[in-house]
Amino acid sequence: MTMQVFTRKLFNFVFFWSEEVTLLLLGWLAFMGIALGFRENILHPHGTNHE
Repeated sequence: MTMQVFTRKLFNFVFFWSEEVTLLLLGWLAFMGIALGFRENILHPHGTNHE
């Protein structure tokens, strides 16, 4: 949304796809953060280290 406001005010046009790309990136980064948390045992249910 910020990109839409920025381009509308400065260049007088809007990227119609910017909101969808932002939502896809948010979802992707959330899943990558969860995967990293499990890999580093941050999100392990019992808090134990299985090394």
